[in-house]
Amino acid sequence: MRRARALALAVVLTGTPVSLGAQSGDRVPADSIVDAAPAPSGDVRIYLMTMGQGGAIWEHFGHNALVIQDPEKGTRVAWNWGLFDFNQADFVPRFLRGEMMYWMDGFDAGGTVRAYERQDRSVWLDELALTQEQARELQRFIEWNALPENRFYQYDYFVDNCSTRVRDALDRILGGALEAQFGDTSAGFGYRHETGRLTRRAILDYLGIDLLLGPRGDADRSQWEQMFTPIYMRDRLLEVTVPDGSGGQTPLVAGSRQLYEGTRPPPAEVPPRVWPTFLLVGLLVGGAFVALGMLAARSRTLGRLPLAALGGAWSLLAGVVGLILFFVHWTDHVWMYGNENILQMSPFSVILAVGVPLTVLRTAPPRFTRTLAWITASLAVVGLLAQVLPGIDQRNGAFVAIAVPAHLGLAWALTHLAERRAKATTLEA
Repeated sequence: MRRARALALAVVLTGTPVSLGAQSGDRVPADSIVDAAPAPSGDVRIYLMTMGQGGAIWEHFGHNALVIQDPEKGTRVAWNWGLFDFNQADFVPRFLRGEMMYWMDGFDAGGTVRAYERQDRSVWLDELALTQEQARELQRFIEWNALPENRFYQYDYFVDNCSTRVRDALDRILGGALEAQFGDTSAGFGYRHETGRLTRRAILDYLGIDLLLGPRGDADRSQWEQMFTPIYMRDRLLEVTVPDGSGGQTPLVAGSRQLYEGTRPPPAEVPPRVWPTFLLVGLLVGGAFVALGMLAARSRTLGRLPLAALGGAWSLLAGVVGLILFFVHWTDHVWMYGNENILQMSPFSVILAVGVPLTVLRTAPPRFTRTLAWITASLAVVGLLAQVLPGIDQRNGAFVAIAVPAHLGLAWALTHLAERRAKATTLEA
């Protein structure tokens, strides 16, 4: 369980919108189905099932499935493309490389609904106004997709996930009508905005995604692309019309029902605004470095241990993040490429995590540590000034706000401490 939680946190921090959905243990007999009117004359009926947000860290983005009711077989199967398993062979190495393998499978619709009820997650069921030819074609395609040799795919956070697979399957049998309607219509925001609003009430998850998501997450996306989130896709499908067979148009969604209403509040409309808080924290941390540097310079005991501990901890945090942002370019985590936060969280800080405590406690020469501290501070300032340049448009103001004053305060503290020590040495001589 502990390993699963740690890996799930890692999944969320790299922006992975997945839901485990109903697992094999939730299978129930085929005649136990959600309550609905029987299909006339043996017709196959297709439903979009959409699940709301959950409490687990990988459930913030909701989930969806396509439900196929086949009266001839006596089944109603919920087909789910969002399955993964922490116990898969090489799951961790493949996750670190960005080569996550997901798969799809079918589960009894009634068991699926009950699984989400137990998680207190809202469930909507929308019947789709498809012709029998389209419904049968979709059923054949999904059953082909579910074959062992076809069910696995390489997951991508935004362009190939559980929701886009549902979108693409519907678009396929609608002759490209969905992409034609939504592909050229701007949603008015990018992936960062959508992930931010959906994780707003889980602030640590939000901050992790915001920190690691690179500039590709800021470009405005089409409504077609934003269907990577299930709830957004459901809202768009409610707007779609299809031919009614007599020369007119009819809504794609023929009828909607909410099978279960969870007690959680609805998703936020906008991401949180955290940069003022981060600026305050950055000023407090930077100010603490200045105050501790002055105190350590006046006394051989007071201030040194706190400065060594705080300076080492801040540098370790910044350095580890910087190393992640550097080495990610050798993986398939393309949405983290070119992350401007590497200027705020420099890999050089890993060296400072060791150098600062040793220097403050007089066990290492100060010049190298002081110089490196000013280099990391200068990089952070460059990241701030670069915000006005064209093409430098990553929305990372919160991390600039906390990093610049913190790095400057640490560099100043080390410089002041070194200067006072040098002066004291001269006077003693």
